[in-house]
Amino acid sequence: MAHGSRLLSVPIQTITTGAITDDPLAPSFGFPGQLGRNLGKLHNWGWELALDSRIIDRPNFAFDLSGSASHIENMIEELGGSLESANFHVGHPYPAVVGAVLLSAEALPDGTGYNPDTAMCDGGGGPNGNLQGGDAVLCNTVAEQQLLYGPSVPPWSFTLAPTLTLFNDLQLFLLAEGQYGAWFADIHRVCAPELQHLPVRLSMRSDVRGRVERGVRRRALQRPRRGQVLEGT
Repeated sequence: MAHGSRLLSVPIQTITTGAITDDPLAPSFGFPGQLGRNLGKLHNWGWELALDSRIIDRPNFAFDLSGSASHIENMIEELGGSLESANFHVGHPYPAVVGAVLLSAEALPDGTGYNPDTAMCDGGGGPNGNLQGGDAVLCNTVAEQQLLYGPSVPPWSFTLAPTLTLFNDLQLFLLAEGQYGAWFADIHRVCAPELQHLPVRLSMRSDVRGRVERGVRRRALQRPRRGQVLEGT
């Protein structure tokens, strides 16, 4: 039976306008650096949830459980005059992972890769033509296409922290936290032969990341010292 619980739920709905953010320069510039870009209008939405509860409360034994979860997304609605780049597309989250999307391909007879002349890719769909779900087209006609795979920042996050208190001063605790939903290029997959023949990114996947901490600690109790006069006595 819970002896005290607090549950907090917060919806999120904001519009950011005129924000300046940094976009890395393309390698063709010949030197590293960043270029300031105007996001124009960015729509953010989602929710946050937090829980803090004492499940068991006894003189020499207590069990507490706290945790949180959140889901936050965003979408670029206007660019404010900035040129589109890999990180800036109307209808995409910011920042995002984009690229051409391979649908089918025929292996070369020698097994060293795929035939670039017959490989088929997603032609793009959605209001701006930069989302997946379009007609199949030849990959060599959309080599520079930037369709959305997903956000590069995890939209989902969570924490869970149970705590066991013994004899009112010894605590055993566990902290688990994680994130989910971010996309990235996995360069560790064995796909070098394919990449030599196809102008597409083959190794995108969604990833779950997290960490766990555990330990023992003593609570700092304000016990009266010998000879100390307590207030109210």
